[in-house]
This record gives sequence, structure tokens and C-alpha cells, in this order.
Amino acid sequence: MANRYRNLIYSTAEYTHSYGGFKGVELNAGSLISSTSRLAYSQNMYKDYDGDGADVLESIPGYRCFARYDDTVNALYYQRSPNGTEDHVLVHVGGRLMRHPVSDIHHTNTVGTEIATLENKKSFGFEYGRFYYVMDSVSILRIDENGECKRVGESEAYPYVPTTYVSGEVYEQRNLLTDDFKEEFYVADPRAYLYATNGLKFTVTDSILRYCAVSGIDKQVSGEIYLPAYVNIAGSEYKVQSVGEYAFADSTKITAVYIADGITEIGRYAFSGCTGLTMVVTPSSLKTIGSRAFYNCNKLSTFYLGAGVTKIESGAFISAQSLKTVNYALSDYELSRIDGKSEIEATSFIYSSSYDAVSLALPLHDNVKSIKRVCVGEDDHIYSEINEGGVITGVRINFASLVDATDAKITVEGILTPLEDGWASDMTSYAEASSYKAIVECTIAEVFDGRIFFSGNPNFPNTVFYTERQKPKKDGALYVGRYNYFNDGVGSYKVKAMLAVRDMLAVFKEGDDGSGSIFYHKKEATSLNAIDTVYPVAYVHSGVSCVGGCLSFLDDPVFLTTEGLMALNSENINYQRNVVCRSHNVNYTLLKEDLSKASLCEWLGYLVIGIDGKVLLADSRAIFSHPAGSREYEWFLLTDIGAYSYDFTAYRYSYDPHPNAAVHPYLAGEKANYLQVRNAYDKDGQLYHYVVENGTNYRVYPTKEREGGIFNPATVFISHDKLLMFATNVGEVCVFNNDMRGIAPDEVRKAEGFDEDEYLAAMGNKIHPVYYLFDNHTPTYVIKTALDNCGVPHLTKSTVKKSLVIKAKSYTPDAIRCEVTTDANEPVFIGSFPSAEVGFDDFDFNSAPWYVNRYRSVALSEKEKRWIEKQITLTSREFCSPISIYSISYRYVIKGKIKNNF
Repeated sequence: MANRYRNLIYSTAEYTHSYGGFKGVELNAGSLISSTSRLAYSQNMYKDYDGDGADVLESIPGYRCFARYDDTVNALYYQRSPNGTEDHVLVHVGGRLMRHPVSDIHHTNTVGTEIATLENKKSFGFEYGRFYYVMDSVSILRIDENGECKRVGESEAYPYVPTTYVSGEVYEQRNLLTDDFKEEFYVADPRAYLYATNGLKFTVTDSILRYCAVSGIDKQVSGEIYLPAYVNIAGSEYKVQSVGEYAFADSTKITAVYIADGITEIGRYAFSGCTGLTMVVTPSSLKTIGSRAFYNCNKLSTFYLGAGVTKIESGAFISAQSLKTVNYALSDYELSRIDGKSEIEATSFIYSSSYDAVSLALPLHDNVKSIKRVCVGEDDHIYSEINEGGVITGVRINFASLVDATDAKITVEGILTPLEDGWASDMTSYAEASSYKAIVECTIAEVFDGRIFFSGNPNFPNTVFYTERQKPKKDGALYVGRYNYFNDGVGSYKVKAMLAVRDMLAVFKEGDDGSGSIFYHKKEATSLNAIDTVYPVAYVHSGVSCVGGCLSFLDDPVFLTTEGLMALNSENINYQRNVVCRSHNVNYTLLKEDLSKASLCEWLGYLVIGIDGKVLLADSRAIFSHPAGSREYEWFLLTDIGAYSYDFTAYRYSYDPHPNAAVHPYLAGEKANYLQVRNAYDKDGQLYHYVVENGTNYRVYPTKEREGGIFNPATVFISHDKLLMFATNVGEVCVFNNDMRGIAPDEVRKAEGFDEDEYLAAMGNKIHPVYYLFDNHTPTYVIKTALDNCGVPHLTKSTVKKSLVIKAKSYTPDAIRCEVTTDANEPVFIGSFPSAEVGFDDFDFNSAPWYVNRYRSVALSEKEKRWIEKQITLTSREFCSPISIYSISYRYVIKGKIKNNF
């Protein structure tokens, strides 16, 4: 470039320098901007791809406050309707969860419906299946499409109760969200579950056929005893045919005897002298009761006589004087056919009596605290607990026969011993955490591989938990298996964010303890029933500290770090250098903020980073290669994003005179000091407003604009489709007006003679200027070129008079102010433009002709001399007056060498 001007130092040749095709900003770049299409600064300007498109830089539409609460907004959520009805916005404000139909946000000062109470602290939410879930570190709320909110654990929102074992085989894991459990048994052969009292003794009667008899019992055994039909002796199964002679003689501690189906004989004197015996149940398989079998059982009062008995030998019930009634399975006719029926010294018989002669012992395989119910098939069944050493080890249920028990489906439901006191010692030393708290105290969630992954619990800093898959009759969101977790690292740096990245889950940590800071997990199937899938680490990055959220921005996985917005590049995941920066151009501003409080979302093709009243927009349609080697986005900056409280009506100097008040000679359209505004009525009784300056009344008019008050910066952002919403820390909830495209405001629609077709023909898909207010306050729009040396850093230059031409569009006269700054001079005001092409009557929105559809090229009288670097600044702060900037250009001549003045 220097050679180009070497012989032209004193020439009158003119050169043109132009800016156009604006792409974004390069903050704090000074004169180092690499392209004339990039700005040194831009405020509240962006590219409206649904409006005038990519060739023009436009004002961002304003936003309106649709709800005002009196407390901190902790979170915003967008709940989509799964059945195609209206979507809703959920507002967690203070300790309440409010619900607004999306149609409400077209209005201001709406009142939502309170659907739940929760903690007054930050919460987070996620959508899974047909429900929306909100977690506040104390509980989980589940909201359906009708707004019905259930606290998980309450009726109709109970966590999934897993079936932990089926017939003794592990089936499902225990659920960390509940202590309830089920065990199922499929009794193909009831002999495997026959209950027998401990301490019974057996004698082999036929070693070839494997028959045996009950021959005795440990004298210390008391209470009820159960005699089985099959028993295992020396590793082999034997059929118990009989109760041997004198087997239980004089066992005074026995109170009841249950003889299993399959035993055919009770031997002589088998229970003689059992003076504590009160009840005996015999099966239908029993044929013979031996002589004096129940001799001197003087308390025996209940006796169930099996249907198969054919013989009762003499003296079987001598001295059993308490036996007054016998329960018999058959009728009087069958009873009369029993040989020795007279031996039963009873006064009466109860016929067709049902009784259960088969007792099954179902071993439980978990640490059971209590039993709630036992079902056979779908029906509740009577049961009794089996306790050993004060611990419930099983349940016992009775059937009438082995046939009835065969192929039975038995379900045991109960409560497990809580997983506390170091249950997660393999995760952390946090010994006081219950399994429920481990999940509900998480602060982040991500849906991946059809499951929800939870993390961020400060007490489990390295741990990621995950749910089971959603299945019919199983709410996967409410089922976190006992072993469904993994740990990333071992130090105190907690998991900060998670993101599904193609076929992997990326877990980001806030620091690196030496084991890594980004962990990639890939799905891996197992051969286990209860744990069908695990997620081992596939790759690790080191040294990248995540400080904020993450987002899959149109398939670009991005996350906030101490170095700005980083991305996991689309290269092979096995290359370590695939973590790249996407925000070099805005890091000067971005890294000044507390990024741990930033909100990330995608809106109209832009990545939104919202934090403390500022928004940075990354344009997915404008990508360039940064000198650092990374693929990066062009950016735009929005400022002063928030709402106002205690503000007041703004007045502006009128363009039209009043008989009692003149038009100000040079302030028409400018704001007036509201404290100086006076009100009066003219002779026709019409109210007018004015201010007094140097004894002259100047007419002013009230606008819909507000000014002053307390500015409350936006703190929480969410988006969906065309909607970008935010909330402040004092309860205001706002939405940007991009959803008003092509919609006439009320003041236009209600005007006499309004024609919808005429309006749409004029506006098309554009947004009416009335929607360009920030909560009814006029925003400031700014663009600044670089402090540019035009590629000639070693020579001074002078601007050709009236050669500064700006191609722009606006909706009010003198809306755009132009200033020029050089290395030699402070900013100099050049002028305002464009002049109005149409008349304005206090900016009357009821009048259609105000709309200016065409841009204009305006030449300004700028004549800065002997400068090395020059910067053009365009500013607009006109009420409801968006601007569009197409290009900036000027001509200059070379004046000579740089002179040292010091």
C-alpha cells in the first residue's frame, strides 16, 4: 500500500474507502479489524434475516413486559404441549411456580396461574416424555399438559417401584428415588419353596425311591411348626411320606402343626403329650392317622381333616377333650365312610371347610424394612413374615395343595432399609446423604440416549446419575437405578454442565484435578439384566475449565469457559485439539462478566448469551476462519436489556405549533425535561402541554415512551421458536417483539379507515416501529467503524468535502446522528439525517403514510483534515424509530508525511 502512494504525496488524486455488508463486531480491535465489513462496536443492532435480510444492519426490535411480580424470578421454562394445544411459559418467582399461556404474552401485565409452591432459590427444569419436570434441590415437580402439578412422591406421581428380583434372579435395580420395592416369584414347582421349620429331623425309609419320614424335632423349637412334603438330605431330594412314630411326642412347646400336601401318614403316638398344641392342619394327601397320634393333646381345639383320610386308628384322639369341632373338607357322606370315624370325639363337624395345607417360604433378597402386601396373581393374599435375628428375610404364604401353588405368580411389595450412612462411599465421603437427596439436590440435567442424566450435586461433585429408559408403564424420569452412575475425576471440582454430543455425552467440570476436565462417555451394552447399559469414558480433555452453561447450537456443541465460548469441533473426537474458541471477537466484553450466571439459548439462528442486562448474539449464518485457526461466528451486542420500575411518562418537543405554544427552533422531536412540563386548556377546552424557556412557551406532547426509573437488568433468558424471553431479579418477565412481525398495533388497527390488506401490502413481514421500545423506553442504537488508517498508516489524509455518504433508512426525521473521530481530534458531530420525506404530526401511529419503505443515501459535510486514522460513529435514540444501515463510504486525498509535534 505504501508503494501505491509513494509518488502521490502531493497529488490531488481522490481515494474511496467503504464499509458495507456488515457482519458483526470485533470489540476492542481498534484499527486492527481485518475487514471493512466488521465493526469496532455495535449496540442493539443485528441482522434481521426474516426482514430486510443479510445485506443490512438493523435495529433489534424492542421488548414488552407481559408479567410483573413482586419477587425474584429464579427461573423461566417453556412447556410445549404434547397434544398440540397451547404452549405455556412457567415462571419460578419467589416460592411460587406460575403458568402463563403463550397467548398471554401478547398482552402486558398478565396474571399467571399458580400451580405449585417450591423453594425460593434457583431451580432447573427439563422436558421428558409428556411431562415437564422442575427440581429445586428439595423436591421434583411433574407438570402435565393441563398444568396439573404433582410433587414426586405424592399420589399419582410416585417414583417407579422396580421389581428387584424375579424368582431369586436379579431383574431391576433399586430406585434411588424411593425405598419401595417389589419381588416376583413364578412358582413352576412349589417344592422349591416349601417351608419347613428349622430343627426338624428326618429318617430315610427308602433310599432307592428316596422316601423319608419326619422323625423328630429340636426340643428348643416352639410355636407353629411346618412339616414339608420334600426335603433335601445329603444333597438329594427326598419325598416325605409320613410323620414317624413318636416323632413329636411330649413336645410341649409346639402350638400348631401344618402338615404339607404330599404326606400320607401320621404315625402312632406322633404328637402324643403335646399339651400346648391347639391347632392341626392336615392335607388332602393324608390317608391314615395312627393310633394315639394325638393322645393327651388336651388343648387341641382346631383340627382340619383332609379330604383324603380313609382311616383313623383307635385312640387317635384320646384325652383331646378340647376338640369339640372338626373342620372337614368334604360332606357328612364322605365322613361316614372313614374307617374309625368314631375315634373323633367331637360334638359337631363343619363341612366344606377350606384350609391351606401347603406353606411356601419366599426368600427376600434385599434389606427389607417392612412388608406392605403380598399378591397371588392380582389378588391380595394372607402372609406372615419370616424373621431371622430381627431381620425380615422372607414371607410365608399358604395354599390348599401343591396343585394350587403350581404356576402361581406371587408378588411381594414392601419398603427397603434406606440407603443411608455412607451408601455412596464409593462416590464420596458424604455419609449423611440419603439416596433421594442425591438426586433432588442435583442442579443440572441432560437427556441423552433416551435417559436423563443428573449432576451438579455439591455433595457428589464428580458423580453423574442417570435414569432408566422410558418404557410402557414405567416413567423413566422417576427411576434412577442404584448402580446407574459414574464418576468423572476424584477431586473437589464439580460437574458444571453436560451435553449430548452426537453419540456421546460430554461432561464438563469447573476445573482439572489432574484427571481431566471434559469427559466423553459412550454407550456400551452389557449382558446383565438389571444394568443393560453402561457409559464408560471414551476420551478425556484436560485443562479447559467450564464456568457456565452449554448448548448444542445448531449441531455445534458450545460451552462457556474461563477463555470464552469454546466448542467441541466436528473433527474426530479422538484428537485432543478439537476444543476451539468461538468468541475471540467479543471476549473483551464477554470475559468481564460472571459467566456462571449466563443463560444460553438458540433464537432465530442466533446463539444467545444473556447475562446481567447484556446479550451477545452469535450469527450461525456468518462464519469466518479466525487467524487462530478456529471457525468462528460473527457477533452482535445488545445492551440495557431489562425492565424498569418507578419510571414516568416522557414528553417531546412538538413539530406542530399551538396557538398558545410555539415549535422549538431546534429541539423538535427531542425529549423535554418532564419536571418542566406544564399543562393547560385552550379556549376550546382541549388539553395541551408546554415548557417555558426564556419566557417563551414551547409545545410538547406526551408519548407512550417512559423514562427514568430504576433499571432492573435481565438475569434469566429462555427461547422458543421466534420467542426470546427474559426475567429480572425483581419479578418482571419480558418478551422480544419479533413475534409481532406483520401485526398492526392496536392504535393502528383501531383507527378509522384501517385496512388490513393495505397494511400488509405496506408492511409485509416487517415489524411496526411502535414495537421498537425496551419496556416502553427508547433504546440506543450505535455502530462504530474501526479507527481506520485506510491501509495507509504512514501518511496523513484529508476528507474530501461532502464525500461522506451513508446509505440508511429510518422512520423519523434526523433519527441518525453522525460523529467523526480522528487520531487528531475528539468526536465531532457532523449532522443528523435523513430529513423526513413525509410529514409528522407528533408521530401519529394512526396515520398510515408515516411508513418509509425505501432507504436513502445521504451525503454529509465532513471535512476532517490531516488525519491518520478515522472512525465513523452512527447513533440513534429516537422514539419508536428503528434504523437500518447499509453502507458507509467517504473519499480522501493524501496530504503528506506524518509530522512529529513533540
